[in-house]
Amino acid sequence: MTSLFGLAEAAALVAKGEASAVDLATRALDALEDEGGRLGAVAALDRRAALATAERLDRERRQGGPCGPLHGLPLAHKAMFYRKGRPTDLGSRPRRGFVPEVTAAALERLDGAGAVDLGQLNMVEFALGVTGRNEITGTPLNPWGADLVPGGSSSGSAVAVAAGLVPAALGSDTGGSIRIPAACCNLVGLKPTYGRVSRFGAMPLSPSLDHVGAFARDAYDAALMLEVLAGPDPRDRTTSFRPVPLARAVLEGDLKGLRVGLAEGPFEVALDPAIAAGLDATAKTLEGLGAVVVPVRLPPLKPFIDARNLIMRAEAASHHRPWLEGAPDAYQEQTRVRMEPGLDVLAVDYLDALRGRAGRLAGFVRGAFGGNAALLLPALAGPVPSVAAAGAEGAAFLDLVARMGHFIFPFNDLGLPAASVPTAPLPDGTPGAVQFVGRPFAETTLLRIAHHLDREGGFSRRRPPRA
Repeated sequence: MTSLFGLAEAAALVAKGEASAVDLATRALDALEDEGGRLGAVAALDRRAALATAERLDRERRQGGPCGPLHGLPLAHKAMFYRKGRPTDLGSRPRRGFVPEVTAAALERLDGAGAVDLGQLNMVEFALGVTGRNEITGTPLNPWGADLVPGGSSSGSAVAVAAGLVPAALGSDTGGSIRIPAACCNLVGLKPTYGRVSRFGAMPLSPSLDHVGAFARDAYDAALMLEVLAGPDPRDRTTSFRPVPLARAVLEGDLKGLRVGLAEGPFEVALDPAIAAGLDATAKTLEGLGAVVVPVRLPPLKPFIDARNLIMRAEAASHHRPWLEGAPDAYQEQTRVRMEPGLDVLAVDYLDALRGRAGRLAGFVRGAFGGNAALLLPALAGPVPSVAAAGAEGAAFLDLVARMGHFIFPFNDLGLPAASVPTAPLPDGTPGAVQFVGRPFAETTLLRIAHHLDREGGFSRRRPPRA
């Protein structure tokens, strides 16, 4: 296993000559093949290509060449980020043997920053599922307990980072696929503002809702990843030309006078008492750090969830129509039954949902934020679900999805930045988490809050039993 280095720690070791890119890559590859295999986190590794890249980076450093912010750091990523000529199956049977003709913009940016790409991590089939379950490639094991779901759909990424196999990993978030696994695995999971990071070369699920982000062990590492990933890309016309946030800004300043809105119930989904207690404890910690915590009453979240669900069903079904109609049995049942209804969505309903987004966003920001810089909400409505509970069917499974996604899904429709952040463990020892939501392009504010919380509680330094 690795030594659980974070990005910043590993970068310092490389810069001081205390570790080489080859050393770090070799250790991470060994850990991914060994523990990563046991945990089911790995989809495919490319040792030869990774070590060749590491050797080149070490040579460039010795020769005094320019070094990027992630120079020599080993990373692995969700298997939906294309690399030209490298096969990927997207966690599925219908796309088994698919060979991309392009490289994802996110991977290009990481390459340019000097990162070493070790390979691909497991994921839910076609990135559609909140528990992490995949009957085709296998479901990764949560390092905090094999009886707990890892969360989905970026399950392998969360497991690999939580277990200390890699210091950070890419994920996607169309309906919580970064924030939910982060909450399940005691990680910082950031969904940036829609348009902050290019989606070019990332498998589309629902282009109007898809966000690219990353998992990291702490807020500063998450900020390092965002600094590299963010920026305009002519191949993705939704990307913004706003200045790229610098990671060091997360470390600058305190929370004195910062207004944070604390979401208060009653909510449409009941909160587990342990989650409510964790939310209140986080609010008290923020007040102790000088923040001004103001109770806020959120508007009903169901309209945002309903709009998000309609848009996602229609767009996912449109993309998958050739395979849904030509080879429906190749899909897992849980994937197929969620996609097929999208074939029946009326065009007028889909267009109405899209047209209404600007109004929904304006209304939410006006009503929920007021003078607040960020909102404090639950991440999950209850403790991390058990694997047994995730195997439920019918109404019981729908209830589980609602409890995992109720506070998560709306911010894919709204496109606001949102981060799942570790807090004190729950009474049963499982990971605790809260969610911070910001105004458009205010990722630095969210990560600064997370950084100060972590300095106070040290939650990111907790290590799972399997690490």
